[in-house]
Amino acid sequence: MALTLTDLGLLIQLMKNEIKSLDKVANHSFVDSQTAKDCSGRLQQAKQTAANLKVAYENLWTPTSQMPAYEELVSEKFVGALIT
Repeated sequence: MALTLTDLGLLIQLMKNEIKSLDKVANHSFVDSQTAKDCSGRLQQAKQTAANLKVAYENLWTPTSQMPAYEELVSEKFVGALIT
């Protein structure tokens, strides 16, 4: 089973949110050093996954697809167009 462009778009949005959350925890002053270290490691993994998803999305995307270009997909202006 292969992932569709819609699947990838949803995963990219979820990964974007995960990266924001991990970054907040990893850089929060009230977090103990072990938790910050663990979050930093997960943050690096999440960023690599996001990069892999970007490549997969861009390889499938065409101007005639019903999905936005990657830059639009990850922009702050793009809200919920993946749910149809």
